[in-house]
Amino acid sequence: MEEEKIDGLFQLHTKLYIKKYQKLEKKNLVTVNEDCEDLPFDVTLTEYGEEILEQIGQLEAKWEEIVLEDVEDRTKLLEEMKKVANKALPINYKHKKQQKFVF
Repeated sequence: MEEEKIDGLFQLHTKLYIKKYQKLEKKNLVTVNEDCEDLPFDVTLTEYGEEILEQIGQLEAKWEEIVLEDVEDRTKLLEEMKKVANKALPINYKHKKQQKFVF
């Protein structure tokens, strides 16, 4: 019985992720292969997806440069900010869940 429950949850989990990846596929960011031998599916960035990822990296670097211009120990500050963000994620998730993820 427990194995059936786990298998059912795995199938649900897989279907939810497939839907998310298919949305990205429609935007030409990834390709989704559902005919994998050892996995339920395989997701690969397209050339356009790689370009977007590179742009995101460049924007992140510019953001850090501007925001942290006068900060002496950038590495330590970024580590502390990540800690704060990780603690905030469950709170934000709970709030969005209560709103039924309506943004």
